[in-house]
Amino acid sequence: MNKVSDVTKGYTLGVLANILFGFSFYFTKTVLNLVDNKVFTVLSLRFTIGLIAVIALYKFKFISLNFKGKDIKSLLILCMFQPFLYFMLETLGVKYTSTSEVGVMISMIPVVTGIMGIIFLNEKMNLKQVVCIAIAVFGVIIVNLQNTGNQTSSMLGRIMILGAVICAGAYGVYVRKLSKSEFTPIEITAAMQLIGTISFTSISVGGELISGSLIEYAKGLFNMEIVFPIVYLGMGCSLLAMFLNNYSRSKLEAVKSSILSNIATVVSIFAGVFLLNEEFNLYSIVGSVLIIISIIGMVIYGKEKCEDLETEYTE
Repeated sequence: MNKVSDVTKGYTLGVLANILFGFSFYFTKTVLNLVDNKVFTVLSLRFTIGLIAVIALYKFKFISLNFKGKDIKSLLILCMFQPFLYFMLETLGVKYTSTSEVGVMISMIPVVTGIMGIIFLNEKMNLKQVVCIAIAVFGVIIVNLQNTGNQTSSMLGRIMILGAVICAGAYGVYVRKLSKSEFTPIEITAAMQLIGTISFTSISVGGELISGSLIEYAKGLFNMEIVFPIVYLGMGCSLLAMFLNNYSRSKLEAVKSSILSNIATVVSIFAGVFLLNEEFNLYSIVGSVLIIISIIGMVIYGKEKCEDLETEYTE
């Protein structure tokens, strides 16, 4: 009974996390327009806000953090996969790859995560779950068909996006193992804020120093128009959504929590339609319906034999 309760909480919090992530595309686009499309500046601000929030919550004893005597090396490896390498490779890959290709390749994350979960965590999937994953991938591909056009792609860009997919899969498996064995979800989230802040701020400030535009960079940070969007990205996504996502992954098998990420795709479509007046066409409708069907199917069929799906960890 407790196991089913944990699974239900895992699905519920996973859905909430990805709804928050879905709106991040809208707010990211808003901030990028205000900082001259400097991606690493946005990432730096986003994780810095998240880190400040973590420190405040810890200072006023709303959360408890204890890293003493724990496997910090493994935690750092996890943070290298995500946020650092995943965001780095995805950001750079988008520059050299068409939007449609990026969408299709990113949709393979649940597949890669499932394979890694089977190999490294001895997790199991039944045929119905495999079909649900296939439907989700097909739905994301359909959504991205609307983006085909004269965009050019390079092999370097594809390799970078493939690297991002592998990092996301590794993160999905590794975070489940660590959250079940040693670290709490909030401890993992706090570490992600710290690594994200250090890495992306170093890249952002370093780039400004090289270009000689550090003063202009600093002035841009005082633009009041970026306050709400960046606070949402920092506290709503980097902190709250990542915590909910990490908690969800501690309760669900890697592939189940990974497929929930497609909810963000659906939410981003509706956010674009209602907030940015983007087109809502047949591709968006069909793709969104398929994604929703796949997630409902995964929830239903994932609970069918919950008692038989115990996870064994390999050292």
